[in-house]
Amino acid sequence: MEWVSGIMEGFSEDRFCLYVQPIVSIDKDERHTHYEVLIRYIRPDGTVVSPNDFLPPAERYNLIERIDSWVVSNVIAWLQQHQQRLSDVMFSVNLSGRSIGSQTFHKFLRESLNESEIDITQLCFEITETAVVDNVEKSVEFINSIKQLGAKFSLDDFGTGLSSFSYLKQFPVDYLKIDGEFIRDIIEDDKSYVFVRSMTEVGHCLDMEVIAEFVESDTMFNKLREANVDYIKGYQVGKPVSIQTLVESERPNLRLAHDS
Repeated sequence: MEWVSGIMEGFSEDRFCLYVQPIVSIDKDERHTHYEVLIRYIRPDGTVVSPNDFLPPAERYNLIERIDSWVVSNVIAWLQQHQQRLSDVMFSVNLSGRSIGSQTFHKFLRESLNESEIDITQLCFEITETAVVDNVEKSVEFINSIKQLGAKFSLDDFGTGLSSFSYLKQFPVDYLKIDGEFIRDIIEDDKSYVFVRSMTEVGHCLDMEVIAEFVESDTMFNKLREANVDYIKGYQVGKPVSIQTLVESERPNLRLAHDS
């Protein structure tokens, strides 16, 4: 309950902020530099709080849709403000299952995209596997509606559900993000490697590009390249940083060497 008041104060006192973490192609040059957008909470003493602390209470007390709306509005506003300098950036924005199933949020998102002056192809919306399988028909309708405007979609945490593969072909998503538990164990556990490679092959068969997160070493990178994964995210390529760093300094070259 402490977080309920904290979240409400976050809206009224502007304590939320956006961070980004790079998603990097393993073996091909990209038109866009891809980042996942992450939300943070700033306490009055300046402490930066992880979303792991405040998003679960937000889900429980029906505040998560408002947080999703705040993130979408601020990402669009930030892109509009910096569109000339950052026309090559793509942002992945996480959406909760509650927002996906909400007609109010659906209307808000469509109106926000239609009224914006940004290139909508710069946006990719991430939805978790567990969120979409709760209501497959409504989720597919939501995805198709927003994709018609130009945005892309990524299916996050893939592999956590018991019926992952049977559901996958029903979702018209562009990216498949493999659950981090498989990636963390890929070096020590041969079964995890087989799962990752199998999920990658299925994703490619369905014309999806595959993302692996929690990549923290060159050894993990090499195993994922061997498994034909398309993109990686993790400390090996970049830690989360404030979104403002994208305009306050020269962005680093995030392309990986093709012969590494």
